[in-house]
Amino acid sequence: MVFGDRLDFAIEADVEPNLAPPSAVWGRHRGDVEAPDARTAEEHRRDSTFWSAHDFLTGWGEQFNGCKAFILCPPDGAVRILSRELPGPMGRGVEVSRAGLVAAIEGFTRWFEQQARRLGGGRA
Repeated sequence: MVFGDRLDFAIEADVEPNLAPPSAVWGRHRGDVEAPDARTAEEHRRDSTFWSAHDFLTGWGEQFNGCKAFILCPPDGAVRILSRELPGPMGRGVEVSRAGLVAAIEGFTRWFEQQARRLGGGRA
């Protein structure tokens, strides 16, 4: 399933096909950010150098092994995502709309909660 707009910000997720209640929600997901980034290579290097110092924000769970990302929400409404794991053409940072990010997160959260109820036999 895809939540959000692939041209702005989207989350793709799927539950492992053979899961049956009772079970936790196990599956695959990935953020799919496809937005242009007008920064120069030098600006990418500068941002990478600055943000790589914040290594303490890793190790959230197995699904994030090897991933380090930051989501910055300045007051102007745009959201900047910095990560070393973005696909090559995107560099290390993209800018997406706040509304698009929130819509994708809310859609994914509703779906995840539905799956948790289904796989937990009605318990969330």
